[in-house]
This record gives sequence, structure tokens and C-alpha cells, in this order.
Amino acid sequence: MASVILTEEADTGRYLSMATWTKGVETLLPRVDRIFFVDMDEPESQRDVRSVAWDDAVRDFRSLMTPMGLYPERWRVREFPTPEQLRALPSII
Repeated sequence: MASVILTEEADTGRYLSMATWTKGVETLLPRVDRIFFVDMDEPESQRDVRSVAWDDAVRDFRSLMTPMGLYPERWRVREFPTPEQLRALPSII
């Protein structure tokens, strides 16, 4: 199962939950505020981490996400978005 990271935004004091969707790692994603896409095959100096809000991830990658019927719900991800799909997302690095 994916770990959830909680962080506080410095400017607003609002808490955000985050999880990673890592290439080559089958994961059960929880619903979080933001999903980070990571390709560990890339050298760290060239790694291009992308991030989207949960609703955008579901909209754009729903075909790669399978709800498991758990409570709270988790979505199984076995495949990683294509490079073209990822390039359409904002880069955070």
C-alpha cells in the first residue's frame, strides 16, 4: 500500500495529503490531495517528478486505476502513465 505524507503549506497553514505513483511498483493508492508520479529508472539528476490533484489523476488516468472496494477505498495501479501523458502534467522540479 502507498504511504500517505501529510504536509502543511507555509503560506496558508492548510494541510495536504500526498502519495506517490511509482513506475514499476504495483500500489494501492489512497485518496489524497495530490498524486506524485515518479520514474525511478531515470537518474536522480534527470528525474522529472510530476504532480496532479486527485480529481485530475482520476480524470486523466482512470483506465489505469482499479477501485478495490475497501474502506477507505484504495485504487490498485499496476501500470504507469505514458511519457506523453506525463509531459502534459505540470513539472514540480
